Amino acid sequence: ETYLTHAEFILVYLEEAHASDEWPIYQLDKEIPQHKTQQDRMSIAKQFQRDFCADAPIQVFVDSISNGFNSEFASWPFRFWVVQGVRVVFKAMPENSRYELEHLREFLERRCG
Repeated sequence: ETYLTHAEFILVYLEEAHASDEWPIYQLDKEIPQHKTQQDRMSIAKQFQRDFCADAPIQVFVDSISNGFNSEFASWPFRFWVVQGVRVVFKAMPENSRYELEHLREFLERRCG
């Protein structure tokens, strides 16, 4: 909420990182197989939006079934980006297999004050 007056938040739903038929982790409440069609991916993305973004002003987009966005931006399994105009001005990099959101907060604080 802190940055909503300065930034627009967008989520791009990608291929499943731990699809039940490819790389299951057996700790999820719901098993999701890898998407076979664009409709499969869109359906799961809509469910994700209902479950996790319902009360947040976040636009949800869906990567193509050929994974064009992911191929271009190397976002699998997930990544945080800040885009200003048409330029990427911040790209979160994982540390020890996780992201420190503090880096993103610090960047936004410097940009948005």
